Amino acid sequence: MTATSQPNNIWDTTEYQFPRHGILSEKLKFLVGYAVLAPSIHNSQPWKFAVRESEIRVLADRTRQLNVADTDARELYVSVGCALENLLTAATYFGLRATVTYFPDPKDEVWVATVTFAEGGVSPSLADQERFHAITLRHTNRQTYANKPLTEHDIQRLGASVREEGVALQISDDTHVKLGVNALVVSADITQFADPHYREELNQWIERGTFGHRWLISRMGQLATTYLASHHKPVKPEADIVLNAPLLALISSTTDDRLSQVKAGQVFERIALQATTLNIGVQPLSQVIQVNSLKPELLRIFGASTTYAQMVFRLGYTDIATWETSRQPVDTVVTS
Repeated sequence: MTATSQPNNIWDTTEYQFPRHGILSEKLKFLVGYAVLAPSIHNSQPWKFAVRESEIRVLADRTRQLNVADTDARELYVSVGCALENLLTAATYFGLRATVTYFPDPKDEVWVATVTFAEGGVSPSLADQERFHAITLRHTNRQTYANKPLTEHDIQRLGASVREEGVALQISDDTHVKLGVNALVVSADITQFADPHYREELNQWIERGTFGHRWLISRMGQLATTYLASHHKPVKPEADIVLNAPLLALISSTTDDRLSQVKAGQVFERIALQATTLNIGVQPLSQVIQVNSLKPELLRIFGASTTYAQMVFRLGYTDIATWETSRQPVDTVVTS
């Protein structure tokens, strides 16, 4: 492997492979290796990147949309926002200035953003460096979290991840919020798995190998909890990931257009990277958002002042997750 090449396993990418003496377009292609490590709905990785001399066009890959679980493609655009945030985080670390133009062609929803780059960026702050190094360490963490509250300092650091106007973050340790969200998770699971089209779509993505065994174990546990709840049988609280979570969080927005969805994804990934630096696990509870009829109740439970729910997830101290989900090679997502 040469000094400027990327490893066979993209998770093994290191800063030492960055082509510091290469031309700008070579550097930009290297940054894509960090963008593709972002989380996405069912690990669908619905993105493409057109690398030019001094810009990257970030594109939504609608062929990878989950048409049942994500009927309106909301989560697809949230996922693309996560990838965009990784791209910008890596650019800052490597001393590149980046300017983002969202949806340059209002009639083209595939063309999500154009990021224009230039040499001579400011030196990254310590926080910038921490978030960058977290990119290759961040994984969705489905294990049991430590039964202790997060410190106020750490909660503030997570809250500082929200910079976008019109996007809000609510964080709660309230038992009533946990009970309410838990009920919505159960309801969402029952609704989704009663739909044969959802089960068929899920099977297709499992067959593609996009899920790790940890995801399957977690999903089976959720289904067991759902089965017991739907049959009015007692469910042990210690087995319930929602009731056991030290904190639950909601990202919401004042509008629900594509721009808001992308920016919600950027906020979520910023939180996930910051959480990784603090040994805080993050796990989305996406099924609640995927069932549209449950969204108003979710907003009510959190007391959200905004109108549209974008992401709900649990947070808690835990060991750093070490398992990896597969990623498309950079060459397959870079287009002309």
